[in-house]
Amino acid sequence: MLKPAEKLCDRLWPTSEQKLPHEIIKLNDESAAVVIDIDGVDYILTMQEVPRQRPRPASN
Repeated sequence: MLKPAEKLCDRLWPTSEQKLPHEIIKLNDESAAVVIDIDGVDYILTMQEVPRQRPRPASN
């Protein structure tokens, strides 16, 4: 779960005005938490792979 969390951080960083870098916390083998700074307030986003994936549109 660390690779997807790192990917999320890489995508969020350029669009934010954060003062602190994102922090990734490994909760267990299947989940992680990302600490982000929004307007000077820290929030935790939890990440876990969804066991039943949603259908994706077919690509042409």
